[in-house]
Amino acid sequence: MVTAVSLPEMVRSAQRGETRAFMESFFFVRTKESDLAPFRLTPLQDAIDRNKTNYDILLKPRQSGGSTYHVFDALARCLCTPNYQAAIVAHEKDATERLFRMVARALESMEPSVKPAIGHDRTDYVDFPGLHSAIYIGTAGSRRFGRSETINFLHLSEVPQWEPDDRAQLLTAALEAVPKGGRIVWESTPHGIGDEFHQLYLDAVAGATAYRAHFFPWFSNPEFALSGSDPEVRISDRGELEYTDEEAALASRHGLVQDQIRWRRWKIGNQRR
Repeated sequence: MVTAVSLPEMVRSAQRGETRAFMESFFFVRTKESDLAPFRLTPLQDAIDRNKTNYDILLKPRQSGGSTYHVFDALARCLCTPNYQAAIVAHEKDATERLFRMVARALESMEPSVKPAIGHDRTDYVDFPGLHSAIYIGTAGSRRFGRSETINFLHLSEVPQWEPDDRAQLLTAALEAVPKGGRIVWESTPHGIGDEFHQLYLDAVAGATAYRAHFFPWFSNPEFALSGSDPEVRISDRGELEYTDEEAALASRHGLVQDQIRWRRWKIGNQRR
């Protein structure tokens, strides 16, 4: 929900890390119907926004909007804070390109009276000379961060899927580039055990690190539901569902409804194809 506050107030709030009003007032996103629409936080993004700290590690379902939130959070801070540097590091080229298009689209659709002048506009980097700020979005392994560099916002996406050499070399330099008071976000879908992300998440859950652990199960996304009339649904699932023991336990434990169980069956069926 966009709050009725002035632009100077939004800018001051964004400089403190409270970026929601700025994002929802000025950023646009592409919808599933390929239209442009004002950015509005989903329930999952709202939970991220309300509970974020300077050091967060998130375990989330795919296509949940978590990366969108963090990219826009970083962009808003760059647009509102002089001398601010943000770096988003993804696990593969396709993800990097998708996130960068998101940034480009948001900048293109901003009101001219609000959008700052853009300097370099490469396929992985945009800077704002008037603010001396910049946002970089790249793929793990495509860049080495220097030890003398300063990164105020570091978002590490799908670290378990990075190449082992990239993890070892990039993580050390990038993490050391974030000064005290900077923001670091690790984010991943469930993927393997025993790597840096897994260990850091366990440490955060145990309270053994400064990071706060955030877990978002698949049913935290309200879009993960299918009605009985949806054409994607199997014929056998279009009426009243008869739950398996496992489904009944899930529904009871988490308050799931039949549309969510239908989606779960559809997802499991697709994964087996």
